[in-house]
Amino acid sequence: MANKNWTKTSIKIPSGYSAAERRSIAQDFVDYIVDRTRKGKGKDGKAWTGKAGKYSEAYKKSFEFKAKTNKSKVTLELFGDMLSSIEQISNTPGKVSIGIKKGDEDYGKAEGNIRGTYGKKSPIAGKARPFMDLSPTEIRKILQPYKAKKTREELAAAFAAARAIVDET
Repeated sequence: MANKNWTKTSIKIPSGYSAAERRSIAQDFVDYIVDRTRKGKGKDGKAWTGKAGKYSEAYKKSFEFKAKTNKSKVTLELFGDMLSSIEQISNTPGKVSIGIKKGDEDYGKAEGNIRGTYGKKSPIAGKARPFMDLSPTEIRKILQPYKAKKTREELAAAFAAARAIVDET
């Protein structure tokens, strides 16, 4: 999703996380997206298909493409700059947002890939690569270590409360 200052995605998370946990979660989302995209995969770990899974003929003739070592799958990382430009935008209880700032030199590349516009006013049918999207399954997977920590903390708190009651009697 884009706005005038960012190409971004906002991800709903449970509201009980602290600001520090939300910052860590946002970074884990970024790391996951970068790793997944470098493997030539999009949302749900699926490879890009149709036009999105192919390089344009013009790009194949470019010097950049000729210098590329793996030409078999679209990884969106010719030089790695665009993916390394993804950062946390904000985090509030129940939501984190990540994206690429408009002033960043890779903003246009990200916007073109996500919307499938590639410098055109309108998207090219089948060319969109919304690489910052995450499925509910991916979000649950990334949040799993945080949920386990919450559960341990909650159990420890419950145990401490029960112990205090026992000590009082």
